[in-house]
Amino acid sequence: MTQYATSLLSDATSTFVQAAEADLMASQLNTIFQQLENVVIALTLAGAGDGHTFVVNVVQSANPITEGPFDVLGEKTLIGCYLASTGETLAAARAAAVTNMQAQTPPDPGDDLVLTDEQVAGSSKGTRFMGLIVGVWTPQG
Repeated sequence: MTQYATSLLSDATSTFVQAAEADLMASQLNTIFQQLENVVIALTLAGAGDGHTFVVNVVQSANPITEGPFDVLGEKTLIGCYLASTGETLAAARAAAVTNMQAQTPPDPGDDLVLTDEQVAGSSKGTRFMGLIVGVWTPQG
């Protein structure tokens, strides 16, 4: 879990995304981030159970108490996800996800993709791991 900001519990809402495949998870999360109306205060990737699905909890608040260094999460956010079954294949899958993310066209010419979060979760029987990379397009300089 990554905590980006704080909020009163009564002001916080969760959006859960569930998927077994990395491409589907990334697509669903990117859609959510394009439509955000509130500040993301936390993001959590949870491991798969016997059904081998993974869940991401996107916690938002309209009234954050404090905002963290990455309170810019929103329409300029790009999520990449990857799957693997061993430490060695995790490294290769992550490298492929990073390459894919860097190949995307920035929303504004000249923006650079800045890494703001990275999480990995394993399944209950240790047969699959999903990685999640959060990048934010930011102006150069």
